Amino acid sequence: MLGKLRLALAPPLPEWGHTSLALSPRGLTTRAMPWQSGSVEAIVDVIDRVVRISTSDGRERTIDLSPARPIAQIWSEFTGDLHALGITADLWDKPQERADVRPFSQDSRPRAFDARPATSWFALLTELEATFDEWRSPFCGRSGVNFWWGGFDLTVTLFNGRHAVPRPG
Repeated sequence: MLGKLRLALAPPLPEWGHTSLALSPRGLTTRAMPWQSGSVEAIVDVIDRVVRISTSDGRERTIDLSPARPIAQIWSEFTGDLHALGITADLWDKPQERADVRPFSQDSRPRAFDARPATSWFALLTELEATFDEWRSPFCGRSGVNFWWGGFDLTVTLFNGRHAVPRPG
């Protein structure tokens, strides 16, 4: 859901760089995205087991991920909270890069947030990000560590500064 928000609001970057998420000290973040005369950010807080949507004018909404809840309920709360904050975004209602592409709004199966594997996974990502940052630090071009939400991949991207030929469309 955060990735879809990022896709909808972030200004386009080469190689789909605007669609990736980033690590925060507590989970995954969209980073600040422009909205009207300010910005908005959404975070999956692995520590507190919530999704937090914050605006640059100080407003905030929080969605609990525990106890077990259906995806449809979380999706409804997520889109409702965006609306309550005055944020309009065209969000596609289907997961990507998954075998089960049931729309979020129709997924009524309860899903549990299992804290132990989630915090272990996040600790591993945090260590990997530090290693990736150190590895890319001597590179002189544009670079970054990105979390690709569709496939749950953490990558380092390195751009040498040469212009790429834009693909049609």
